[in-house]
Amino acid sequence: MRESPALELIDILKAHGAHVSYHDPMIPVVPTTREYPEFAGMESVDGFDGFDAAVIATNHSMVDYRALCSAVPLVMDTRNATAAIRDEFSDRIVKA
Repeated sequence: MRESPALELIDILKAHGAHVSYHDPMIPVVPTTREYPEFAGMESVDGFDGFDAAVIATNHSMVDYRALCSAVPLVMDTRNATAAIRDEFSDRIVKA
């Protein structure tokens, strides 16, 4: 997993009071890292229901981005992962 930028995003969001979960089929549990040992043991969630917003920090072919955009009202896409469905969900996706 190395020192993923996603961990920095989680840290920033938590510092601003957000309740943060993550979904990553490649990383089911966050390992201990040098910079963010406090996130060790966080577990990937299975679904997308119940979230106010999502940030796409890594583009995975194993993630169903249509399901994500259908379930979450605001999706910030930092990796252009939603390019193929952007028109369909233009009211939900923000390209960053």
